[in-house]
Amino acid sequence: SSMSMTKTMFLLLGAKPMSMYDRYATDMRDYFTSTPDLTPYTAKPRIVPVEYGSSADQALNLYARRATELSAKLDLTTFDQDGEKMIEVLQLVKLGERVEQQKGVAMSLVCAMVMSLITGGALVRRRTARA
Repeated sequence: SSMSMTKTMFLLLGAKPMSMYDRYATDMRDYFTSTPDLTPYTAKPRIVPVEYGSSADQALNLYARRATELSAKLDLTTFDQDGEKMIEVLQLVKLGERVEQQKGVAMSLVCAMVMSLITGGALVRRRTARA
């Protein structure tokens, strides 16, 4: 958990815990060793392309399109260079996801209403045919 990592960092730095949560968390000392493992390894090639995701033309909705356009212009050369723009991109992605979810709910409701109208029409027809 994040509290375990926080406690481990505090122990390494000699700092006191800030709350009961990091005081009573289990530290991660068992995951570290004092002797490094210098065994060579072979790096695997990258599987995911550098530019991942759809183009603005293929975006599902207006929010996703705008997020795609903004993210293509982000300056990622240094850490948190375009932090404000990144926040905007993430907010647009979230809005786009919400829109798609609401579209799904709306389609389900429309299908249910159409089915109830068809069923109701069939029942009315059956009654008028009997009379």
